[in-house]
Amino acid sequence: MKFTLFGTSRETGNATLSNVEFGEFINNMGHESQKGYIAGLRQYYHPGANRIDRYAHYDQIRRVCPVAEWRRGGAEPLLVQYNRMAMLEVENLNSRVEVDAVKAQASLMPQTVAAFMGCDAHSVVILVAVSTPDGHLPHTEEELENLVLQAYYVAVQTYSTMLPHPISIRRQTLQSTFLQTVDTSPYVNHHALPLVVNPMSR
Repeated sequence: MKFTLFGTSRETGNATLSNVEFGEFINNMGHESQKGYIAGLRQYYHPGANRIDRYAHYDQIRRVCPVAEWRRGGAEPLLVQYNRMAMLEVENLNSRVEVDAVKAQASLMPQTVAAFMGCDAHSVVILVAVSTPDGHLPHTEEELENLVLQAYYVAVQTYSTMLPHPISIRRQTLQSTFLQTVDTSPYVNHHALPLVVNPMSR
């Protein structure tokens, strides 16, 4: 399984795209790899006080898509595969204690693939394994988008009663991303049990 990293070239300003194996992504999460941009954002950001997109180097921080793998395809990226993943975010946490509490609760769920501190150090990203009842995926991108949306809402319903803080609700797509982050102690479960999702009928 590969995650796709979307970014912007400092030299040309053009969009960039690269892929990284899940294990490598987790292994590299313990240190800053973007010229201090993440550390700078963490100094800038305070819950409820600032919008992170006003940070001077916001556009230089890569965005990570865990939901699907993409490849270059001209003007628009082309879908390689759906990663059978839903992404949840808990935001506006006030302290490291609250971040750790959300990670700890997420780790108790057998469907959790990973849980780690977000880029701003005041949020948590939770990756949830999902599958259909028979393990088969839809064939078209439109059908996959419907499955992704359904999987997200099932994951929200499943996790919302277990977490000590509310999940931030937003429409999830095959290109949903989070800002690349640093966490020296991410929770990882390579043997997560999938959350079974029935595709929406049309």
